[in-house]
Amino acid sequence: MLLKKIHLKSVTSFFLAVILFIGSLSAVCFIDCASADTSATEYSESTDEIVNPAAGFYKAITAKLRRGVSDAPVGEYTIQYYARDFGLYHLLFDLSDFSANAGGADAEIDENALASAAKVFGFLRKNKIGAIVRFDYNRNGNKNPDGSYINAEPSLELLLKHVQSVSRVITEYSDVILGVESGMLGPWGEQHSTTLGNPDVSNKLTYYRLVETWLNNTPKKIGITVRRPLYFTYWVNEKYSLDLNVSDLSYFDASEYENAERVGVYNDGYLGSSSDLGTFTDRAAETAFIGRQAERTFYGGELVADSKTGLLGEYNSVSYLEKEGFVTHTSYVNIDWNYNVFNEYKKRTYSGADELYNGKTSEFTFVKNRLGYRFYLSRSEDATVSETGEATFKFTIANAGFARILCATRSELVFTDGVNTVTTDCNVDLSQIPSANDKTFEVTVEVPEQLSAGEFDVYLKFYTAYGAEIRLANDVSICAPERSGVKISSVKKPVPVKTLADVAVTKQPSKTVYVKGDQLDLTGLEITASYSDGTVAAVAVTKDMLSGYDMLSEGTQEVTVTYSENDVTKTTSFVITVKNLSVTLTKITVVYSGKEYYVNEVLDLNELTVLAEYSDGTTAPVAVTREMLSGGDTSVVGKQTVAVTYQGKTATFEITVKPSPTPTDPVEPAPSNTKTIVIICVAVAAAVACAAIVCVLLRRKKK
Repeated sequence: MLLKKIHLKSVTSFFLAVILFIGSLSAVCFIDCASADTSATEYSESTDEIVNPAAGFYKAITAKLRRGVSDAPVGEYTIQYYARDFGLYHLLFDLSDFSANAGGADAEIDENALASAAKVFGFLRKNKIGAIVRFDYNRNGNKNPDGSYINAEPSLELLLKHVQSVSRVITEYSDVILGVESGMLGPWGEQHSTTLGNPDVSNKLTYYRLVETWLNNTPKKIGITVRRPLYFTYWVNEKYSLDLNVSDLSYFDASEYENAERVGVYNDGYLGSSSDLGTFTDRAAETAFIGRQAERTFYGGELVADSKTGLLGEYNSVSYLEKEGFVTHTSYVNIDWNYNVFNEYKKRTYSGADELYNGKTSEFTFVKNRLGYRFYLSRSEDATVSETGEATFKFTIANAGFARILCATRSELVFTDGVNTVTTDCNVDLSQIPSANDKTFEVTVEVPEQLSAGEFDVYLKFYTAYGAEIRLANDVSICAPERSGVKISSVKKPVPVKTLADVAVTKQPSKTVYVKGDQLDLTGLEITASYSDGTVAAVAVTKDMLSGYDMLSEGTQEVTVTYSENDVTKTTSFVITVKNLSVTLTKITVVYSGKEYYVNEVLDLNELTVLAEYSDGTTAPVAVTREMLSGGDTSVVGKQTVAVTYQGKTATFEITVKPSPTPTDPVEPAPSNTKTIVIICVAVAAAVACAAIVCVLLRRKKK
């Protein structure tokens, strides 16, 4: 038996030791985990095709303005329809009705016609679409019988007035107008093949005046582009008395000259030949210049078939395009021109330098995904939340596209637990991320008050200034539905810590006047503490919480009450009066508010003030208690006298007791539940009694 007891005791000790050992390991593990560095997750770009605003393949839409006509030349349905597949429009405004050379009449653009243009821009704003705009007089490329293009433009003076007129509407809708191609000259506004549009030196002043008029009449945030870098030299040389040729543009720093960074290039012969169909005379110098200007202005246009082969050639091959695209920072290309070239891209598998796409997508997908910007979350660290409720997020956004984003953006963080969602703004500027680069951001925001304690996923979202959402090119597994935001972390909102906010005297002590040498009496003193969560609680006051008074010194003294809780300290105070022993109480005075009472209403002590007057001529307030009162029977209607007695001195005041108010519209009371219960009980008792009597009678009968 003893062996069994020893054995049982040993087994118990063994298991206890094992439990303690495991517990110690758990504690060590917990400490290690708590002190571990914040972890980070790396992400890569998805190859999915994504439509984003202000970049990519664009849809060209023609709108003809007419004299005296205010109807929209393009319906809102058209604007809505193409928005499903394009984040950028190219609005081409036909001004032929305002030029006699184009079959119209030489006239300034009237208010009705401007209203017509404004309606189109209004459709853009309503549907959150941005556009590049161009105006010209020969939208159809009309020719003379000899095959030359017609001189469709009016006089230069009238043309410049047209620029000034349409600039008013552009200014009004500058939120959705991303850039202006200076246009106006030549067929399709491509600035060639007409008297005014010819690129020779005789038209230097024409191009200078055209560019200068656009710059002076449009907002500074809008870039103005010309068809060739040569036309930039015409403007800048005249404007700043320079003598640049296009080769000099390889080193030219536009930032040194006002407005020079606003002037870029659009290219409707993009990659058609070694000169891009006459766009360049020194390709290396001019594309380097375009790349610098494209940090501020959009660069793009129409990608054309090779001038020699009629389809693909050296320059419009994807292998060449991907190299020069990162040099010139190409943002946009017409989806409809050249569609034969794009069909070839769609047939071919990409085999270029980008390993992510190599052998996995078509050439067309690669080009589509590189036009303009293409942002994705490349790295994210675990968020941290401070004790004060501030959440800090650190993450990296990469830009895999050819260009920067060239419109204003805003950003926000979305906190969600799947049921509750709260959004807060954050300061992440996508325009800071250059092409083929990344940038790390650190954002600290208050965890929204509306969120209850718990765990929340946090998504990062971006929008253009005109409201179009910018979608990040991450795998859908870390994106919200429709790629509406990308998850950067999760946060836990802790249960709010209840902290001491304040303390206050809610009731004065019964005794506030003392003779020198008396002990402080805390009877009647009430102190309450209020907390950060809005709750209030009574505080038990002890004398070690009091300071600032001296019972041996005469006069009015402020007694400080200090209360501490969880390292938070708050103070409040009350006032006492200390008098000399020879000073005596001479009388008390009562000041009453005059409040009237109904029958049996309790006397309100807050309605009277009692002052004690002493032999030294001083007065002091007296804390009134109900024990100090006599008389004043509120059960009797009429005038009643109430006496107040304090330290042998008495003063009186009078109250008025009124009859209880009579209801003006008495309501018949509902049957009382109690009465019903009593009736039922009586009935049951009677039934029981009757049953008992019947039983007695039956027993007697049997006997």
